[in-house]
Amino acid sequence: MEQEFKGIGTIKGLPGLELLEGIDFSDAGDIYNRPQQLTRIGTEEIKKRTRAAMARNMKSIMTLRNVCEGETAIICGGGPSLADNLGLLRRLYNRRGHKIICTNKTHDWLVKRNFKPWAVVLLDPMPHVADYVKLATKDTRVLIAGQCHEDTFRALAHADCYLWHAGDNSDGEMMPVSLLQTEYKDRNWKVIGGGNTGGLRSVYVSQSVGFRRAHLFGFDSSMRNGKLYAYDKLHPNDAAEGPATVKMNGHEQTFYTNEHMARQVENFQDMLKQIMLWNKYGAWEGFDDIIVHGDGMLPCVAAGYGLHADPAMNAKWAKK
Repeated sequence: MEQEFKGIGTIKGLPGLELLEGIDFSDAGDIYNRPQQLTRIGTEEIKKRTRAAMARNMKSIMTLRNVCEGETAIICGGGPSLADNLGLLRRLYNRRGHKIICTNKTHDWLVKRNFKPWAVVLLDPMPHVADYVKLATKDTRVLIAGQCHEDTFRALAHADCYLWHAGDNSDGEMMPVSLLQTEYKDRNWKVIGGGNTGGLRSVYVSQSVGFRRAHLFGFDSSMRNGKLYAYDKLHPNDAAEGPATVKMNGHEQTFYTNEHMARQVENFQDMLKQIMLWNKYGAWEGFDDIIVHGDGMLPCVAAGYGLHADPAMNAKWAKK
């Protein structure tokens, strides 16, 4: 990892699982009372869209396997703090072996500021996502999930698209694995699990193409002055909004967020828990380092594990 972040973000040195027990969303009320659902469409619709995506005969993300081996991913979500860190983001971007992976509208926001993302990841199955990436060219690398709406595929047909499939087991069956194994056993395909948002799923997508270190920007997971994003984007109408208090290691802070973002924080914790278990048995082959930048609910939780770029944040949220 870069010299200025030495000693920060080392995944293989994460503390024990007991830290997870200290995080409490009990004050979140209605935004946290429904069962978790990783997808926003049903099982039958996932099957339909998977078949439609495979019929397009697109390049599989498998063709990018290990092309970024050993490099550093700068993964950009769209949280408000993304705009706070443009100077550092540009310094990292200009370093050899550092590439930007972004999600959704973050792509165009970055392009307008003279960044050229290595890839944009699309997960959201809603039709309005077709309008998210308007500045794509034939050289824009788009890593698009098979569950995305047909309008999204059509809108980006001119770009350099690679297909992957979002793993989802909210109905008790890991979709769309069984369908792909049965109907496309002679084709290349890749199912990637992970969190409920495009940002967090991008962490897993980045690992699949070989990145071994990651900086996370714009992963706030909470609002600032009523805004969820660094740019203009409507708040989802299927996610209730409200306060959520993070209680961790004797510290607490209340954030205003929505259901999707609260779930993202929970999924981030799940990812760390999974990494810790894999570390225990020497089976972790993903990122060696993850460093989280900015502020908001998820960065505060990350600081409790010593994963924040600011040592003062880590000191504040660390276990007493």
